[in-house]
Amino acid sequence: MKAGIYIIAFLLFFVSTSFQNRQQDKSPEEIRAEYLLYIINNIKWANEAEFNVFTIGVLEHEPMISRELVKQAANRKTASGKQIKIVRFPDIESLAPTQMLYINRNEGYDISVVLRQITGKRTLLISENYEFQTSMINFIILDNVLRFEINIARMENEGLKAEPLFSAKSVKSESDWINLFHQIETMLFKEKETVERQNIQIEEQQAVITSQIETIETQNQEIDRQKKEIAEQIERLQKLDLLIGKREKEIVKAMRILEEQNTQIAQSVQKIKLAEEDLKIKTQEIEQKELLIVQQDNQIFAQLKEIEQQKLIIAMAITLSIFLIGLGYFIYKSYLIKKRANKVLQQKNDQIKKQRDEIEVQRNVAIEQRDVIAKQNKNIQDSINYARRIQEAVLPPKEILLNELRSYFILNKPKEVVSGDYYWMATKNENLIIAAADCTGHGVPGAFMSMLGVAFLNEIVNKVDELQSDQILNMLREYVINSLRQTGRPGEANDGIDIALCILNTETLNVQYSGANNPMYIVRPNANMENEFEIYEPYQLLKQTETHYLFRIKADLMPVAIHRRAAMPFTKHNFKLKQGDTFYIFSDGYIDQFGGPQGKRYGTSGFAQKILDIQSMIMEDQMKALELEVEEWKNQPDEKGKVNHQIDDILVIGVRL
Repeated sequence: MKAGIYIIAFLLFFVSTSFQNRQQDKSPEEIRAEYLLYIINNIKWANEAEFNVFTIGVLEHEPMISRELVKQAANRKTASGKQIKIVRFPDIESLAPTQMLYINRNEGYDISVVLRQITGKRTLLISENYEFQTSMINFIILDNVLRFEINIARMENEGLKAEPLFSAKSVKSESDWINLFHQIETMLFKEKETVERQNIQIEEQQAVITSQIETIETQNQEIDRQKKEIAEQIERLQKLDLLIGKREKEIVKAMRILEEQNTQIAQSVQKIKLAEEDLKIKTQEIEQKELLIVQQDNQIFAQLKEIEQQKLIIAMAITLSIFLIGLGYFIYKSYLIKKRANKVLQQKNDQIKKQRDEIEVQRNVAIEQRDVIAKQNKNIQDSINYARRIQEAVLPPKEILLNELRSYFILNKPKEVVSGDYYWMATKNENLIIAAADCTGHGVPGAFMSMLGVAFLNEIVNKVDELQSDQILNMLREYVINSLRQTGRPGEANDGIDIALCILNTETLNVQYSGANNPMYIVRPNANMENEFEIYEPYQLLKQTETHYLFRIKADLMPVAIHRRAAMPFTKHNFKLKQGDTFYIFSDGYIDQFGGPQGKRYGTSGFAQKILDIQSMIMEDQMKALELEVEEWKNQPDEKGKVNHQIDDILVIGVRL
């Protein structure tokens, strides 16, 4: 008998020790969940045959224990093979019948009210931290060790029975239970002392933080001083803008001189062409006359041969004397004929020589004119190259984009040395302003308009405090009309600018866009799509692939110049981009380029498809792909073997967020 008791005691000690060791490295929720599942297999329900699923209820405000129970019960069953279901009740009023119910005194629930709710429903009540014998199974956790006491009478009233070995591990007396509570209070007192020490450390850290705040205030004062220096630098930049404006006027004057020289060169070229045509006609006349002289020489030779034959016949027909007289007569006559022929030939040779001398003089004049024109062309080309350097100096540096964005490209292919297309960008506060513009014409006239546009945009952005894309285009149109003195009368020059301008807030990714004839393309990955672009016009879906959508934001159909709709303001479109989106602004040069096997325009559809095809590339490779595509397109011979040349300036700007 004693041996049996010792064996039972040893088993209880071994089980308890093993259970405690397993709990050392687990969270409180894991320990409680394991214990609740452990209890299931140590209790017998009298009505177990009446339910197919074993339901555990947890009365708690937040899903802490219930969430851990769901995880641990997912692959477990009761000893009788029943599925386990977990239900959380946020309050006592929501309680429903279950096989087992867990409550914790720390949640503030009144256990007597809970007992009234479940009495007679054969529910095992598992509680934590309540008074002795107020529950069915009541436990506390001390140093990660779980201790419990059992109210056997209350369990038997509900048809529940605990396994003997399980009951043997419970606390049997109220004094033992109270002693456990005292140990918990001692542990809590020690934790309180630890918290107080931590509070002292927090106060010390707060003193350090106060010192750091004072340091930050000193740094703020230094920042204010630097702001004043920046304001002074801005004032110096404004003075520099005035100087640039003066230089731009000088450039305008130089452009006028270049235009006059172009006119003179065109007139000289026309005179040279006329002289070359006259020289060609006279050369043909000389060749015809030389051919006529050769024919006459052949004719004279034939006549002389015929005379010789006649002379021989006469000599044979008459006597020798008559023959000699006739021979002398015919010789003399032949001499006269030849003399006349030689005289005519000499006159013709003198005339040909005179014509040759005139042609030589004309050729020398043409050579001199050619050398003069070549010199003028060199001077003009040097002036145009200088104008190109001036235009590049006026354009904003690409480093502005590099400072704000890490992924972009600018494809700029002028038709001639200088360009009528230009890109422009500036920063103000947290805003980045980007524009792609196309001025009327190309070459020198277009470059002149582009420098006017750059100067006007710089002045407008410096003048306006609150940036609005439509307001910038409205003011730019006013500047162009006034500076070119446009009135809209018939026959008047209708020079102007087509432009796409957007303002990107680099912090919020909010975008403003306004356009004059030039649209904006946005490419969005499928992962970023929330259908916001399909909601209303002018966000138009042009094309899509399995991975990307391409949208077009339409521009206003009017230029920045005098126009029948010049009284109407430009439209502003507001929208928000996302990380991974890419947008493009461009002139019409790429789309209007002729080429391909049929000699047609590249077109909007082809351009949009090409943009989608290169989305997997980085931006630098996108630019190379676009440049290679347009070169191959224009250089591909058509059905007649004709190869197209570049017809307009090309400008494409791409930015990926």
